[in-house]
Amino acid sequence: MHRAHKENSQALFEANYRSLRKLFPGIKDLGCWQCMFMVGQNRLDVHIQEQTPYTTMLKIEISVNGQLFLPKSSFVVRMYHDALVAEVVNFQGHRHLKPFYTYPNSNLYYADEKRQTNRLLWESLGFCEKQGLEVHTIGDQIAI
Repeated sequence: MHRAHKENSQALFEANYRSLRKLFPGIKDLGCWQCMFMVGQNRLDVHIQEQTPYTTMLKIEISVNGQLFLPKSSFVVRMYHDALVAEVVNFQGHRHLKPFYTYPNSNLYYADEKRQTNRLLWESLGFCEKQGLEVHTIGDQIAI
């Protein structure tokens, strides 16, 4: 059972990388950058926090317009350009998620919390791809 989850997680990491590169094709070469996008009535904020030759760390925040009962989703994602994968390293302030947890646990994480968090990112990016992004740059930022 754990092996199947591991394979699913790797596939999600690869799918997240492909989606990020499709939405932001120039992200690997931008350096520090931030931009706000509208996806329908929803807002997507992207901020590159760190850029190295082989990795990019970015913060993605998604706000659902008109849905006061839904909190803003906040992901910190590390993209590995050499391995062509992207994984969530922080979600809603929760860092260093383990691949598996015993359940129940003190943090009330699901047994496969890391996989589910990466799946949520994948679904969110897929929604953005389907809806299209309307760019609203912040300051004199570079458009992708």
